[in-house]
Amino acid sequence: MRENWQTFRRVIGYYPRVLKLVWEASARYMLLIILVTVLSSAVPPAQVWMSKVIIDRVTEALRTSTQGLPFDWYAVLIPIGLIFLVWVLGGVCQSLRLGIREQMGFQVANYVEYTVLKKAAQLDIAFYENPAFFDQMEKAGVVARKIKLSGGEPLLNPQVVEIVSYIQDRIKPSFFRVYS
Repeated sequence: MRENWQTFRRVIGYYPRVLKLVWEASARYMLLIILVTVLSSAVPPAQVWMSKVIIDRVTEALRTSTQGLPFDWYAVLIPIGLIFLVWVLGGVCQSLRLGIREQMGFQVANYVEYTVLKKAAQLDIAFYENPAFFDQMEKAGVVARKIKLSGGEPLLNPQVVEIVSYIQDRIKPSFFRVYS
């Protein structure tokens, strides 16, 4: 149990660095996905509330019709139309969120590749002859390709969080800080 808690804390500790990396890579897409996520999170409560309104209106209409009063169709049809619009809004938000996440994933992958290549270009050729350094650079390239293949979910995919933390823990401190 204690080991699971430590693993959980370690993984959670990576998220601020991942968020910083994603913000640096594409702040616009990050803001868009936050906006669309907040908007789409309002859809289920709105659907539940509109369902309650429909049930209340139908109950009231049935009660008034048993008393001989005319049935008010607009009182029932307007909430049904609104719940349909909320449902459509939810579908649009979900599609937008998937598209934005895909684009954001590409932006983050390109930013990671660019950062690694920029640092690699600043190094002397002697560092490439060091097998340990070459292995680290190769792993960084693999990491960038894995981010591209992650389905564009850099914020939610735990493997991507682990990969980004690997880049920041292993590549930058051990080689780039000393030699840049």
